[in-house]
Amino acid sequence: MAKPSMVTELAQFITPSIRADVRHTAIAYLVNEAYVNESKEIFIDEDFKITKALVDVFENLRGERVDILTIFTNLTAVSGVISNYLIVHSKLPKILIECVMTSNPWATASSKLLANLSRQFPDKIYEIFKNEWPNFIDEIMNMLLKTKLEECSDYLGCVLLNFSQLKNFRKEITHETLSLFYPLLRQNDKQGRRRLAMDILRNFTFDDDLHGQLLEESDDFLTAILTLIADENYDLDDEEQSKLPIDLQYYEGKRVTDEILIEKIVETLYQLCATKIGRNILRSKGVYPLLREFDKATSDSKATLMLADQENTLHALIGVLIRYEEEMEIPDDLHSIRNLE
Repeated sequence: MAKPSMVTELAQFITPSIRADVRHTAIAYLVNEAYVNESKEIFIDEDFKITKALVDVFENLRGERVDILTIFTNLTAVSGVISNYLIVHSKLPKILIECVMTSNPWATASSKLLANLSRQFPDKIYEIFKNEWPNFIDEIMNMLLKTKLEECSDYLGCVLLNFSQLKNFRKEITHETLSLFYPLLRQNDKQGRRRLAMDILRNFTFDDDLHGQLLEESDDFLTAILTLIADENYDLDDEEQSKLPIDLQYYEGKRVTDEILIEKIVETLYQLCATKIGRNILRSKGVYPLLREFDKATSDSKATLMLADQENTLHALIGVLIRYEEEMEIPDDLHSIRNLE
């Protein structure tokens, strides 16, 4: 009789029915294995035998969940194959969402694993979220604005960021839902969350079909972004002030100084210039004079806001807005300059 493989021998000790100390020793061994990237094959071999065993224990024994969550978190950080198996062939994502919703002791570890899974397969996890947690956006945004379960909230913010890469997620978001992100931009106690909100809003601007919805229905989206770079010391005349969104006219406040955040803001505005409707609205809302003053105020900064081709993004943005549409030699019926060949 052939000697059982290491995978088979190890898997027999990872069952709900085996003696607890034996099972715990086997799982503890796998915790160490999961830290080593080269060792992930042991979790895939023999049709995911060990992974199946871990899932079975996780679903049936709460006492082993901490170590198993550690194993799966380390594995899903590097393996799309294992991530897909856990999503498609187990109840794990549903259990993780339940842990977060009920704020149980595994909530933070669960949210971390969900962040990994949603990074690997955002579309699949998004569908599970919609089914298991229908109002997840509202509740996660509420968590991000509070101090309870901070680490858990940060990981859930990453889940939303991963979802924002999906066209169907962006399409299903309404103005009312989008407005939930604006308070995160206004607060300045948690810089990381402010950047997160900006990243999510920026992802919406990569979708040219949304530019009209983002900019035409109200000034809220544009105001939320421009407020961050507005300053009471800008030299804007009355005509320039009158073109700005109402909440920015004769603004009393200071611009942000976080250079990483500023880069995200400038890129977001630049993406809106991909469409004619975006360019025209930015011009009509007085964005150029605001950027002109912002450029003056930051001219001594050591930060360089560069595109991949090393062109200065801020100056490129100003260069687009200062020109009339006919000067740009763009076909009138072209929906987006991204379509230029």
